[in-house]
Amino acid sequence: MSKKIKLYHYTRAEIQSIEQKGILIRTIEQTRRDFMEQYKSKLSSQAIEHFTSSWGHECEDFNIDAQHSVWFVSKRPEENCMGVFYLVSMYGGEVISMIGEGNEDSKRFLESIGEPLEVVCSIPEDDPSLVRYGNTECRLQRAVMPSEIIEINKLSCNPAKSEWKY
Repeated sequence: MSKKIKLYHYTRAEIQSIEQKGILIRTIEQTRRDFMEQYKSKLSSQAIEHFTSSWGHECEDFNIDAQHSVWFVSKRPEENCMGVFYLVSMYGGEVISMIGEGNEDSKRFLESIGEPLEVVCSIPEDDPSLVRYGNTECRLQRAVMPSEIIEINKLSCNPAKSEWKY
C-alpha cells in the first residue's frame, strides 16, 4: 500500500458539492457555462455584461496543465496569507473570480456566494498525477474523489479587511 500525504486545497465553493462530487476539474468553458446557468438570474445586468464582455476579450494565456489540475499546498499556511485570501474571498476559481475583481457588482456577488473552505485531502505519495514543485506547492492532474477528502473546514473571511482565519 502506498504511503499517503496530506494536502491542503483552498477555495470558495458550495460545501455540499465538494462532499458529494469531490474536487472536479473542468475546462474554462465548462466552468463559465455552469456559472452562468446557475447564477445568471441572480446577477445584475451590469455584472452579466462585465463577465461576458471580459471573457470575450481576454487572451488565451492560461496554462493548459494548470487548467486541468487541482492545486494544493503541502503545509498549512498562516492565517491571512494573501495567496489564500484571494482563493477564499471570491467564488468560482480563477476563471471566474479574476474577471469579477474588475467590477464592483460582480465582486460583491462573488463574495456573497459559496463558503470559504479548506479541503484537506489524502493522496498517495506516488500518484503519477501528482506534480510537486520543490516548495510547498503541488498539483494533481486529476479530480479528487470524495473518498480522498479527510475533512472540509469552514474558514472565516472578511473581504473588506482582506483577512481570513481558520
